[in-house]
Amino acid sequence: VGLAFLFAPFHHEAMRHVAAARQSLGVRTVFNQLGPLANPAGAKRQLIGVYDRRFLKPMADALVLLGAEHVLIVHGEDGLDEISPISPTLALEVRGGKVEERRLTPDLFGIDQLAPSAILPGNSSAENASILRLALGGKSERSEALIPNASAAIYLAGLDDTLEGASIRARKALDSGAALDKLEQMIQASIAV
Repeated sequence: VGLAFLFAPFHHEAMRHVAAARQSLGVRTVFNQLGPLANPAGAKRQLIGVYDRRFLKPMADALVLLGAEHVLIVHGEDGLDEISPISPTLALEVRGGKVEERRLTPDLFGIDQLAPSAILPGNSSAENASILRLALGGKSERSEALIPNASAAIYLAGLDDTLEGASIRARKALDSGAALDKLEQMIQASIAV
């Protein structure tokens, strides 16, 4: 269906061997940053979140050395390890062997700064599935919360030259129902396997 989810312990030999140790520690470790750097898929374009802003520069430097084509390494000022729809986000953009610092704000993506409730998880996998369908299927705060990171993926893939333009594409995918259709296709393909 043109989309895949690769669960690191199943597809990343090194991560498989440390999964139990990571879980037993119960805290974030260097392995949270090592996974994207040692990606067995050899991904040259990535959106990588870091849980501590101190990791932005070391990650960027490592990605330059690894020959990354286009990467955004991000840390929300609210502590999120992704582009935050509820606060500004610090970002380092790696492209062509150069590193540029950026500050990404929700308005850059055409959204208002959202309340923290827009990204709260559910209490069960069924509730989370319902939340995801709601977010992909309509106009809601949950839908708006998807725009920044979806825009980054579109931008990094080279489908738009700017994050602003990519955000227009992301919104169209939500508003047209294409995003929800893609989820349903992925579910059907997963069931068929």
